[in-house]
Amino acid sequence: MRMRAFATITALCLTLAGLVAIEPPAHAAGAGPTTAIVTGPSDAAPSHVWDPDNANMRMTGSLFSLEIAGYRPLGNAVVSLSSQGTQLPTSGVISVGSQEAQMLNVSAPGLLCLIEGEVTIHELVFDASSQPSSFAADVAGTCNGYSITLQLRGQSTVEYGGLDFPRWELWSEPLFGTANDPRPVMVTGHGTKVPQIVTARIDPSPGDFVVMHGANTCAGRTLGHMESCSVTVACTPRDFLPESRLVVETQPAEATTSLHLSATGVRQNGTGQFFSRSGRVMDTRSGLGVRKGVVGPKGVVTLKVTGKNDIPTSGVSAAVFNVTVTGATASSFVTAYPAGATRPTASNINFPAGFTGSNLVTVPLGANGSASFFNNTGSTHLIADLVGIYSGVPILEVSELGADYTPTVPERVLDSRSDWGVRLGPGYYASIPLDYGSFSSDITAFVVNVTATGGTGSGFLSAVSFDPADSAPTTSTVNYVKGGTAATLTTVGSSLAYADDGSGPYPTFYVANSTSASVHVIVDVVGFYFREGAETGLRFRSLAPTRILDTRSDLAAAAIPTAPAAPAVITAPLSVAGWDTYALAGNLTGVAPSASTYLRMWGPDPMPGISNLNLAPGVTRANAAFSEVDNANVYRLINAKGTVEVLYDVSGTFELFPGSPQQLAGVPVPTSTSLLSRRSAASADLSQRAPLRLPQLKGTSLGAPRPLATP
Repeated sequence: MRMRAFATITALCLTLAGLVAIEPPAHAAGAGPTTAIVTGPSDAAPSHVWDPDNANMRMTGSLFSLEIAGYRPLGNAVVSLSSQGTQLPTSGVISVGSQEAQMLNVSAPGLLCLIEGEVTIHELVFDASSQPSSFAADVAGTCNGYSITLQLRGQSTVEYGGLDFPRWELWSEPLFGTANDPRPVMVTGHGTKVPQIVTARIDPSPGDFVVMHGANTCAGRTLGHMESCSVTVACTPRDFLPESRLVVETQPAEATTSLHLSATGVRQNGTGQFFSRSGRVMDTRSGLGVRKGVVGPKGVVTLKVTGKNDIPTSGVSAAVFNVTVTGATASSFVTAYPAGATRPTASNINFPAGFTGSNLVTVPLGANGSASFFNNTGSTHLIADLVGIYSGVPILEVSELGADYTPTVPERVLDSRSDWGVRLGPGYYASIPLDYGSFSSDITAFVVNVTATGGTGSGFLSAVSFDPADSAPTTSTVNYVKGGTAATLTTVGSSLAYADDGSGPYPTFYVANSTSASVHVIVDVVGFYFREGAETGLRFRSLAPTRILDTRSDLAAAAIPTAPAAPAVITAPLSVAGWDTYALAGNLTGVAPSASTYLRMWGPDPMPGISNLNLAPGVTRANAAFSEVDNANVYRLINAKGTVEVLYDVSGTFELFPGSPQQLAGVPVPTSTSLLSRRSAASADLSQRAPLRLPQLKGTSLGAPRPLATP
């Protein structure tokens, strides 16, 4: 059957669809194969078995009419062929319909139709009492305007055969963009000549359903009578009205049939979304959040994150902190990792004795919703300012909507050296409103690189979402020393505010200098979190911290070239990057640089004009780095001057949502050499990444520095 409307034809599919194998009537015992009704393919609903165990079939008639009827408790089905004025021909092609001498009627519960089309009679034999004793015919036509094909057999030796599987599959309340409730669909062969199965596929694809990888035992099979195979299908909604078909392609092609797939009540899915938070949650100097006192050599402090500071008690996959080290007595490093897990061979902050500085740290949460912080050597105080959390469940118990990450070509939005010509003075702050047009109200946070340079003394800058004129910041983002340059990647929430010129409101964040020195400030936007990003944004996938680059041991690269040489081109390993990976969230470390230098890290775009990590001679430093990767999961690195060993530790990735069919079906990620050609259509071409860069920044409306609120 090829039918274009599901509702009208459903009743037929419930009763007649399928090959029917039944006991022969008593009067025809031994005359030939079991009586059968076999339906052909359908666009709306596939076949349904008339099983000899629960159906009673009979063939009756005369020289002028023939009827094959199936009787069962759930409803009866009758196919009748009649001729007006002349007896039925015993072979050949006849036309049937309301205007023809012959008519073919189909009746079933809720359905009565007169078929318009052709009947090819292969065999029709009458016994001595003019009763039909053997009949074989194929039907092609329309039923109530919808295409239908039938194979009709009654005690005939003419071969027949078909495939049978359920009429439809319905999923209730599946989650958007997730492989929901994989179900095996049984396909059964019936008859003396079952068509060969070529493949089973979803139409349209990519769509709202997938055939699960490794769960298709039907492809290439030729089934015997009552022999079965299965295809496992999962509902993977990409819209909120899912509807597709499972198409079983056959040889011969005219036997191809399909199963209707649909779902109701699709639910939103917030897994991997970001929720902005702010505030100091750990300080070993005062005992905030953890025990009071320095963290000694090989020491660990564990911070309970969930259930406090407006964070749910469960459902949080990772937390994002700005972690500050101060009062270090020796050169060391700090590693943040999930509480209760084995400490990884990764680092988040590398520092010399006497160092005060900070870094953005994204850490998966472990036992009891906690994160642990390890100090390698010497003693140091640790401070953590919370900047956000990621959801690990579809619905996080918070009051606001989550947001998806959208990377952007790095854009410089403030440079006090050129925008003002003066440093940001002590007790002053900068307001940074960003105009993204009609999308402005949906931006909840920014990922920015904040650089302090040319300071007149030591101090720190604070990037915050609230206006410091109302409340002085109590957190720090980047620490600087006199005459030095320091940069920190951070995530900062935004609030809607008007610019000094009265335009807006725009998503706005602020950079404040609460200390006694003056310093130049540079701010580069590298991404943002967008509340309406379900169709184009990225979701965070939490990973155990993993080192994927270490030039000291030739891991991934032996060295990072120095400009003007070509950059290092490095493929992220399959252990961290898959079908739908668009960006890496990690920590970039420069070890023992031979000169003052900086590192640049980027993905598919031309080399950016900003740096990811600034380094002084001989000083090991780290900075968080969100790097895009191209369609082969490749990123690039270049060093500005001298030589430097480079490490990159990844604690998560940003994945396309909803995922590609391959990923949702569980297809193993291929090697990097074949990833480019096998990636999903949504990300196979770099031009397809353009929607991820919308909305574009239209401009900024910077005003003059403003004074902070009086503490």
